Amino acid sequence: MKYYTVGQINTYIKNMIDSDYLLKNVVIKGEVSNCKYHSMGHIYFSLKDETGSMPSVMFKSNVLSGLKFRLEDGQSIYVQGTVSVYERDGRYQLYARKIAQAEDTKGRLFAEYEKLKIRLNEEGLFDFDVKKKIPEYPKRVGIVTAETGAAVQDIMNIARRRNPYV
Repeated sequence: MKYYTVGQINTYIKNMIDSDYLLKNVVIKGEVSNCKYHSMGHIYFSLKDETGSMPSVMFKSNVLSGLKFRLEDGQSIYVQGTVSVYERDGRYQLYARKIAQAEDTKGRLFAEYEKLKIRLNEEGLFDFDVKKKIPEYPKRVGIVTAETGAAVQDIMNIARRRNPYV
């Protein structure tokens, strides 16, 4: 039986994506999410829209020349860069060279999120006085997920491993 290693497949996929002309120099519009500034000067973030999310990175060498403002969650931006594969993890991401603010500097998704937070706060759902204390030894735990999803099995396995009497 012919087989390939994980590394070989990751390299193959990286080479396929790297040879795509469009993905070598693309401009993508989206909203910043999960923005993290690394101590080495790199910026890691997700670029989101209504239908998807793309992991993204801007390395320090590009931050100095390609970014003229502080990147923050919720900003609507244009990112010029290259889509490629980080081989070790086998995941594709956007490698940003330049970032510019979009006309609508605060994105619609972030605005909706902020409105929801305000509404829930007005309903008192964040008030510490209203919150119930979680019991030290709960008798029941509810899991909200698909019946056939792996989440239920994961939770049950971890619970049994930590306490075989569950």
